[in-house]
Amino acid sequence: MTKISFLTSAILTFVVGVAPTFTSQVHAQVNGDFSAVPPQSRVADAPLVMLTMSRDHQYFFKAYNDYTDLDPEDLTDVDVNGNPNIETTYKHSFNYFGYFDFGKCYLYTSANPGVRPNGNDRFQPVSETDADGYCSGSQWSGNFLNWASMTRMDIVRSIFYGGLRSTDDADLTILERAHLPMDAHSFAKYYNGDDIARLTPYNTARSDANNGGDSDGFDDLNEGITLCNTTWNNTAGASQDSNRPPLIRVVEGNFQLWNSNERWQCTYDSGGNERGNASNDNILPSNPETIQVNNVDVVIDSGIDASGRDPAAGDDYIARVEVCRDGLIVNERCKQYPDGTPKPIGLLQTYGDTDLIRFGLMTGSYENNIEGGVLRKNISEFANEVDVDGDGTFIFTANSESIVRTLDRLRVWGYRYSDGTYRGGGNFDNCSFQLNEIPNGRCNSWGNPISEIYRESIRYVAGLQSDATFNANDEQFITGLRSEAWLNPINTDNQCADLSTIIINASVSSYDDDEIDIADVIGGLNGTSINANNNTTDIWTDDVGDIEGISDIGAQFFIGRNGNNNDESCSAKPVGRLSRALGLCPEAPTVNGSFAMAGIAYYAHNNDIRPDLDGNQTVNTFAISLATNVPTITIPRSNGDDVVVLPAYRNLNNPNDPGGGALVDFKIVRPHTRLANDTFVGRFYVNWEDSEQGGDYDQDMWGTIDYVLDEASNELTITTTAVAESTSTEQLFGFITTGTTQDGFHAYSGIEGVNFTDPTG
Repeated sequence: MTKISFLTSAILTFVVGVAPTFTSQVHAQVNGDFSAVPPQSRVADAPLVMLTMSRDHQYFFKAYNDYTDLDPEDLTDVDVNGNPNIETTYKHSFNYFGYFDFGKCYLYTSANPGVRPNGNDRFQPVSETDADGYCSGSQWSGNFLNWASMTRMDIVRSIFYGGLRSTDDADLTILERAHLPMDAHSFAKYYNGDDIARLTPYNTARSDANNGGDSDGFDDLNEGITLCNTTWNNTAGASQDSNRPPLIRVVEGNFQLWNSNERWQCTYDSGGNERGNASNDNILPSNPETIQVNNVDVVIDSGIDASGRDPAAGDDYIARVEVCRDGLIVNERCKQYPDGTPKPIGLLQTYGDTDLIRFGLMTGSYENNIEGGVLRKNISEFANEVDVDGDGTFIFTANSESIVRTLDRLRVWGYRYSDGTYRGGGNFDNCSFQLNEIPNGRCNSWGNPISEIYRESIRYVAGLQSDATFNANDEQFITGLRSEAWLNPINTDNQCADLSTIIINASVSSYDDDEIDIADVIGGLNGTSINANNNTTDIWTDDVGDIEGISDIGAQFFIGRNGNNNDESCSAKPVGRLSRALGLCPEAPTVNGSFAMAGIAYYAHNNDIRPDLDGNQTVNTFAISLATNVPTITIPRSNGDDVVVLPAYRNLNNPNDPGGGALVDFKIVRPHTRLANDTFVGRFYVNWEDSEQGGDYDQDMWGTIDYVLDEASNELTITTTAVAESTSTEQLFGFITTGTTQDGFHAYSGIEGVNFTDPTG
């Protein structure tokens, strides 16, 4: 083995053609017909559904990440090589879901044009789009605004009840985008199409097609339009207390790295009260730098022709939109209530207003952020949250629990606007820099023990009482965010009702490998004796692994730990027993996310959880998992033996316990492109925070990953370049490969003089 000294750039060449034999996730798929209402094969008792939700900060990421193929079913949307086109920016033919109607045009109304927005400002619908889906004049396209401004939480709120209503009057409904701290939860969206003037009021913005003959196919500095989403605040307050409106900040030009700064994101480079650092240290292609790597001059640049500084000034818009405007309802899901008022609705109103389904809500908590979950609302009628006989407004009373009120109040907690960190204690979090693991009760916006939350949902429908170790007082974190005492949802009157849980997961499980025992569910209310050796969560989870072929000899999977190899790296490992697999890849190999949920769901679906009642009470489990935040780079090959590359990182502040960091942004700089008959290239931007939880959750190191695939020689060359840093600790900027002769973790770039010995040779 050779010990490699790091600077900022290095190259590694592999022989390709070793077909990968593992996958990054486990998927259980079934084919069949599904109904929006759980089927009633017995009697007409209203089905009982427990919504089971994660609660951590991952809901407050952008909804559309610009590195996913959003329409894989469109087999005509392929490149010249027949590979699927990935939506790296706005795609006009795709209908983006969100608070805005994709078939409408909007005007922004401001009580005080030209000054900072106030609470009366909003986007107002004015017309339908033309036959091509475009708008004119000073109008905004609703489809474009959905792509540019929506977060994951907005999508969840919209699906279930129409969205967060900042105004909920009998004659006016205004929806408001989620609160985003000024850290890496804030996000920039860049667009450089020649139809900018038909999607936005910025009809003077240059594009690649109308830039004075400079149509080179690349995004240049003076081209396009950039929108940055944040909740701007220049006070010393905390994120949970901020009443500032959510903003969309807009400038002409290429500022797609506007959210790649140290500390505060989406700021203007104008001094004063903007508190911005105003530099992302981009190395422009037009002005590359030369460095020495092992005494050899290497010319480096990011490949991104975006400004290295924040814009001097721009236009601020409040991310609020008037919806269900009578006489101009196109694609919106609106319901006209008895008094004639149209209101936005979701699944809860559709099936809850008339008691077709009864819903409850179980979520994770802030106080016990890595342990279990708490009940927010007992399974009951949803109509007690809506004025179903009047104007459809939401009903919030002091002593009633509410699904809508709970989801409206969730936000990132403990962010300190004054210094841009999650530190300080008291009203701020106590979540310092470079934490690899966290104890319960710290870094309260992090932690997603989804298997343990789900376990509580199953215990709830089994008629048990809450696990006292999970009880939480979240009102000390978010005003009005309460939990509810458990009530038995099933008795002899409704014992034939179908039971279901719908899991809504913000993508990555963590810290859910210990509090997963379901012995009391298996034992039943009467304490029926059980064979503990054959009826445990681990045994049922292992059974799922056997059924899925995960335990097959020779099968390998991306996983952090398998009980024998616990290196917490996303490398190929045999799993054997699924209950021992921890650390989901590619996002979180180090934080003990488990597959226990699969075993619990398997048991609850196949066994009577209420033996004290007549018949068999079993539970159907449905799951919604939001898109991963860490992509896999798939390099296609003509013979079908694709190579997979995962961005990977290690913080070596503690060499005995290296941290995995948090990937806060990723962009496709250059998609898979043919240079010659048998040569293909690609480039990717990768931005890492050096803490797995909290810290200042910003840019600590970013750079690029390049590849050159030469199919004629059967070689793949991967180059990593660390472009920028804003930290003083040793960090590895690397990647993981599969499908090559040197599969595993590699890191040939880094910062602060770090060294790495490649175990793959």
